[in-house]
Amino acid sequence: MKYLLALVLLALCLPTAAQQPTKTFYLGYGFQEVFVNNDVAYVVDRYSTGPGRWTDSVFTVANSYLREVVQTSIGPQGDTSTVTTRWQPNGLLQWREEQAGKHLHGSQRYYNEAGQLRHHHVYVAGTFKSAECKTAGGTSRVCREVETIPPQYPGETEGILRYLAEHLYYPADALAGRKQGKVLVYFVVDETGQVRNVHIKEPIFPSLGAEGIRVVKGLSGFEAARKAGLPIPVRYAVPVTFYLH
Repeated sequence: MKYLLALVLLALCLPTAAQQPTKTFYLGYGFQEVFVNNDVAYVVDRYSTGPGRWTDSVFTVANSYLREVVQTSIGPQGDTSTVTTRWQPNGLLQWREEQAGKHLHGSQRYYNEAGQLRHHHVYVAGTFKSAECKTAGGTSRVCREVETIPPQYPGETEGILRYLAEHLYYPADALAGRKQGKVLVYFVVDETGQVRNVHIKEPIFPSLGAEGIRVVKGLSGFEAARKAGLPIPVRYAVPVTFYLH
């Protein structure tokens, strides 16, 4: 743990030019691949917190700043509890969420651009129980659950598929070998609406995978997703189909 924290602090102190994200590092996060929002992550090895209990911690660093810490505690029966803390690009808090298993559970706190608490919601096993919200002046007001607005693209899903169809090229070697099929391309629409982290998990043929990545990287014009009023990164997956008549 101390080693990782020192690594993160060192990363934060280095000049920006030397910290351009280039790769995702996988250091044994529960035998799962860790795909993060902005190209680079440092992951703590699992450590024991008692008999049959352990904790995984993932530190996400983007553009030389620590942006997110996800701590997942696993109990003897495999039950999990997760606390996610995320910071805005300006270094101020964006949210702190608590989960039990896959459901929100406990206090959920969301902050505005100035780092002031705007929403405090309480959930029990995924069920919304109560909320307290603050105005810009700090007074309480009636509110509901936090709204999450997905990324917006001109023409929505049809617009994305239309763009892919218009800009897709069939690789010559795949055409000669009559290779065809569907490539599922994963990517992130970041807080500025840019397409990042484009990758595939199961290539069906090398050049088809490479072409799928190339055409998705050309997507532009997204409006970033928003959560509690602030922009957030969101993962996407689109099918790129290569079909021979």
